[in-house]
Amino acid sequence: MSLQTAPQSRMSSDERRATVKLFALLVPRDGMSSLDFFGHWRYTHGPLAGRIRRAVSYVQCHRLPLQPADLPVLPHGGTAEVEFTDLESAAGLLDDPDYTTGAAHDGSCRPGRSPDPP
Repeated sequence: MSLQTAPQSRMSSDERRATVKLFALLVPRDGMSSLDFFGHWRYTHGPLAGRIRRAVSYVQCHRLPLQPADLPVLPHGGTAEVEFTDLESAAGLLDDPDYTTGAAHDGSCRPGRSPDPP
């Protein structure tokens, strides 16, 4: 399932060129149910991320509720994809007031990492 909270692109087709995408694996905070995580991510965090003007798109890819039996269960709730016009714009995200006053302070959605291999 995918949710876009910002327009697919804020650039016209004539302006399209190579872009930079940031991908983040998100993990629910400890003790948060999957249902609460998905609801919060979609309805609270998503609109905050959609307000980041330097991003040309924001997409949420939610984990399937029923995972195939032959795949390992990972702690990630899904992937967030944020697209920028160039590397400079992407690099400035952490200092952007649109980010620092909104999505950065939402502790329910945090970047995660894959577990260490056995």
